[in-house]
Amino acid sequence: MMSEKMVLVCLVLVIPSVLSPGCASSDLHSSVGGGEALIPMPPEVKERYEFPTEVSEIESLTADLNAGVSSHDPVVMSLARRIVQDAGEGGQDMMAVQAIYSYVASNWTYVEESENFGRVSSAPEIIERGLRGGSLDYSVVMASLLEAAGFRTRIVFGCDVNDGICRACPEVFVGTEEEAKQILAGLSETFQDRIYYTHDSKGGYWLSLDLGCEHIGGKPSFERVYLIIYPAEKRWEIVTG
Repeated sequence: MMSEKMVLVCLVLVIPSVLSPGCASSDLHSSVGGGEALIPMPPEVKERYEFPTEVSEIESLTADLNAGVSSHDPVVMSLARRIVQDAGEGGQDMMAVQAIYSYVASNWTYVEESENFGRVSSAPEIIERGLRGGSLDYSVVMASLLEAAGFRTRIVFGCDVNDGICRACPEVFVGTEEEAKQILAGLSETFQDRIYYTHDSKGGYWLSLDLGCEHIGGKPSFERVYLIIYPAEKRWEIVTG
């Protein structure tokens, strides 16, 4: 049974990057046209963060993230291996994720001026400049290290539109329902805290790894997710509703 401390942050309805005309649900966009904005975003927020709202912009960011998440780079692979080994974690379990999270979070220098989704640096570049940058830089490094350690990741883009604040956040795949519930309950027990996660459209569970939390599965820094990108898989989804 799941711990009472566990909460479901966000059960999202997502649509794939190849949108099929004629979807029955009113929450889904039934077609896309050149330059049509798929994501509702105030102009000032879009401009401030270069938030991708059109198909061409989303596909461009997806390609840049596919290149930037460099899980096979020797620098990334070496660092991921060292972090996990130093922590005494050799397997692909959530404590290995915690080891990577703790290392990056404790060594990260956050730079507010770097909060821009239109510029993607590669993981080796960010590591070499001393683990500093905005939330997208952090997400690229985390995704790269986790992928190098054998985990599956994605990057979510969310905002508090009323406050005009947007952030990127990495998530790691936990598993499907039965397996994931056991793992999440274990994390809740280990950290004696609520664990925040999301579902995908195929029943997969994803753990939030937002910067600034005490442990993996901490509370995300934004209220609503608008876009999800899977860098290694070169695909994206829009969150609706």
